[in-house]
Amino acid sequence: MTGAPSSTRKGNRYLHGLDLLRVLAAFCVLYIHLTGWLLHAHHPWPVGDAVNALVVRPLRLEPDLANLGITTFLIVSGIVTTHVALRERPLQFLGRRAARLVPALAVTVLAAWPLATAGLLMTSEDYDLADVVANMFLVNYFLPDTPVVLDVTWSLTVQFSFYFFVAATIPLLRRWPWLPPAIGATTVSVLLSLINTQDTPAEHQLRVIITFLPVMFLGQLVSLVRSGQLAPAAGIGLGAVHFLLFVRATLTNETIPGGSANPRIVALVMLVVLLVGPSRGRIVTRPWVRTLSSRTYSVYLAHKVAAYPLLALLSPSIGWVAALLVALVGVGVATELLYRCVEMPINKWYRKWLEPRTNPRRRRPGENQGRARATEAVPRSR
Repeated sequence: MTGAPSSTRKGNRYLHGLDLLRVLAAFCVLYIHLTGWLLHAHHPWPVGDAVNALVVRPLRLEPDLANLGITTFLIVSGIVTTHVALRERPLQFLGRRAARLVPALAVTVLAAWPLATAGLLMTSEDYDLADVVANMFLVNYFLPDTPVVLDVTWSLTVQFSFYFFVAATIPLLRRWPWLPPAIGATTVSVLLSLINTQDTPAEHQLRVIITFLPVMFLGQLVSLVRSGQLAPAAGIGLGAVHFLLFVRATLTNETIPGGSANPRIVALVMLVVLLVGPSRGRIVTRPWVRTLSSRTYSVYLAHKVAAYPLLALLSPSIGWVAALLVALVGVGVATELLYRCVEMPINKWYRKWLEPRTNPRRRRPGENQGRARATEAVPRSR
């Protein structure tokens, strides 16, 4: 769910495991939202019963794998964006993230608008154009009386906040790698003490952001230790601080995030990331894993917009099982369209536009020809 590449490199060693983890995270997010629709519509869901019995209860997770997918996305995003930040300038870093994330977000919100207005996304709000524009840029979460068009976008406020922090601290990250996560921990601790009420949308969303930011900092610390920028002891110490901050945030708020198992979920995901991330086995190196991983952001945005209307319209006539199968196909089609027609073309165009401005060695075609002719006119020294 990030605009950066889905994996990092240490030398020439690609972290294939992160690709697989992003695919599994997307599956978890899709699963819980489909489960939520089926339970809301009072359909029997034996798969949900089996998952809760075989996975959730033994591992003491939240029912229906709640928060497992989003926690994985946040940690992996923290790893990947920290890796690329060490090679990019602040404005370049923000521009590339925005080019990859914002256009797809805006198009998905526009597509969700009529569906949400018609009540096909399990919402019943009246949206005007100002509401939609606010949702396209996530401003809706901080404005009073502004309904949410697509509720899965809440996590993007956490990611964007982390991206702004990373961009602002890139010079520190390169010189004193321990300092940005230390500043982040101090900032989160202070804000947790200051923001104790949720009387306004802005207060509520700020509380959401500062609750989940430590999860992304855990990913940042994994990246810094793995790249050799930070000593393992320092990474473990700072990681413990951020984990305890997340625990503190969950203990001082009953709804963000809901459920007592969330600290266990963060600890479990961190363990899996450390074990699976560096893996180079046959499964994680499959081309289909890389292909699916590159589309996880589009899956995250499009799955409700594609699945919920199909389920609502088709289940009364063909039954919920057939409607669910059609909805899964619809998610795949919507994901591919969003990825191929919006996410990647705009990202490629932006990088192509940016390249001559960030790489002084790249010249325009006319400039290269002129330089070549000038070189040919100068005798080569032996």
